[in-house]
Amino acid sequence: MAYTLRYFAHLKESRFTFFHVIPAPPPQIWNFGSIRDKDNFEEQQEKIRRWLEEKTAKVTLIANEGRQRLIKAGIPEQNITIKLKPQEQGIARDVLKELETGDYGIILIGRKGSKNIREFQLGSKANKLLYRAHTLITCILK
Repeated sequence: MAYTLRYFAHLKESRFTFFHVIPAPPPQIWNFGSIRDKDNFEEQQEKIRRWLEEKTAKVTLIANEGRQRLIKAGIPEQNITIKLKPQEQGIARDVLKELETGDYGIILIGRKGSKNIREFQLGSKANKLLYRAHTLITCILK
């Protein structure tokens, strides 16, 4: 966010979108192998729903903080969008799909992911986006 404010907040007429793919629930949440009856299935569905709500609320809070910082920097409120979508194909593939369907010029992404894999110095998802988002200028933040 600090990078965005420093280098892009002067672009007052630009549109800013906070886009986040909510990852699929981890196996301990959706372990359907242990379900033997309808009640347990409904209980699992409720756990999944609560987990997704918690993740969405956390990301929404972070995005809203960023939104407020952009507004404070002079970006018109109507030029800021927050988009959260549940994972469909995979996080990087879902971001690429959004980039294909949206009208984006620059994507700013943070460094996070498989830090221990040497080939992915940027993080596995950032690396995929860097090499597959051919129609964009991609800035990687440290």
